[in-house]
Amino acid sequence: MANMLLCTEEMMEDSPDMDSSYATRIREKRILSEQLDFSGVQPKSAYLDNKILDDPRVFASMLKTEETEHSVLNYFKDLQDDITPSMRYEIALWMFQVCEEEGMDEPVFLRSVNYMDKYLAMAKILRNEFQLLAAVCLLLGSKLAGTTITPTRLSYYTAHSVSPDQLRDWEKLVLGILKWDLYNLVSSDFVQHILHRLPQNMWDNEAVKDTIKTLTTYCATDYNFGIHLPSIIASASIAAALGPHVGPKSFEEVLQTIHQVTHIEMDLLRACIDQIKSKVQGAVEENCKSPGKNCPGLPSNSVNTSNCSLNSMETNEEKLVEISQAGTPTDVADIHF
Repeated sequence: MANMLLCTEEMMEDSPDMDSSYATRIREKRILSEQLDFSGVQPKSAYLDNKILDDPRVFASMLKTEETEHSVLNYFKDLQDDITPSMRYEIALWMFQVCEEEGMDEPVFLRSVNYMDKYLAMAKILRNEFQLLAAVCLLLGSKLAGTTITPTRLSYYTAHSVSPDQLRDWEKLVLGILKWDLYNLVSSDFVQHILHRLPQNMWDNEAVKDTIKTLTTYCATDYNFGIHLPSIIASASIAAALGPHVGPKSFEEVLQTIHQVTHIEMDLLRACIDQIKSKVQGAVEENCKSPGKNCPGLPSNSVNTSNCSLNSMETNEEKLVEISQAGTPTDVADIHF
């Protein structure tokens, strides 16, 4: 106890001059930052470290952490009565379009949607506050990624229905509700770790990588995928993307490898794959009806509108029923295949 370091605080008396000077400096910095235009600057991502990918302890720690972070709450049933899942889809679509317009990476979008869902599970909002909340979550997600989009810019994307001052006020509110815990695992965090454990010749091409990114992004727009852990969504997206490029035997080997490294039940993995394929099938059919309409994560040039069909496996409804009965946020009847 003799070596314990102690410190005390002495509160200074309020100084009007000091407060005014400090507030002025903060205001000047804020104005300057919003005047800077980084619209033409592409954000640079860090290179993947093979030492991290090769270390099984890192991946095991991620799998363990996501179980403690992930909470499934049906906020549309238990808390929110002025917003609907269809509104959430439209808001998520808008968030995706903003990220695409600003050139922000996929994790920014995924984490922003994650913040929004966590806030909605803990605090009630009105429908006219939905876009404000989404814009604040985008602001926080971009800050974490180091590619900050300014409140003024976000206000522009809302057609100025949300003011920069409202965004700043709600930023503090959202941070308080989230307890400043912004780094949460999302499906994109697991993709490279899983791919690293598969034969490289299977996935080392841009078409497969782009499809995986498309599927993980698209899953974030659908509230029904909230029942799955991020690692399950990542695994199912990888398997669904590899399916057309490998034979049935190789596909089964992929599923077995994913099962071994992630410890995800095969039935659950197949159920999520079927759910993703059904979601994409619906998007393809919608695109056939409205060829000019882009779906989030599914650009029009990636959908073959001349042949609106998708080879899908038999849906594992028994597993989905089991999941729904285990306290999930949706009944199987509410999942639209």
